[in-house]
Amino acid sequence: MSMDPAFDELLKHIVFIKLCTGTDEWGNKTYGPAASSPCRIGMRAARTMAVTGQTVTSSTAIDLPPTASIDEDAIVLLPAEWRNTVASGYCPVAGIQRYADVDGTLHHIVVTL
Repeated sequence: MSMDPAFDELLKHIVFIKLCTGTDEWGNKTYGPAASSPCRIGMRAARTMAVTGQTVTSSTAIDLPPTASIDEDAIVLLPAEWRNTVASGYCPVAGIQRYADVDGTLHHIVVTL
C-alpha cells in the first residue's frame, strides 16, 4: 500500500497482473504467475503512446499503489464486473505513468488499458 491512507481507501478493486518473463520458440510473450494488487478502476479517456509507438485512446485507467509490480509488457486481468464493459480476459498495458510526492517518493501508478 502507499503512505497515504486517503489514497489507499480509494483502492476498492483487485486486479491480477502477469509480468512478461520472455518469449517462447515462436516469439510469443510468456508470462509468470498472476499477482494480485488493490486498485481503483475508472473510465477516463486518455491519449497514450502504446509500446508499439502508436498513439491510442484508452478509456480504462487503473490506479495502483506504489508497491505494485507492473511494466509495459505486463497483462492485467480486470474484476468480473469490469470485464463485460471493457474487455474479456487479460488486457495488455497501453501505457504507464508514475506519480511522485513533492519529496520525490513514488505516490501511485496509473495504468491505461
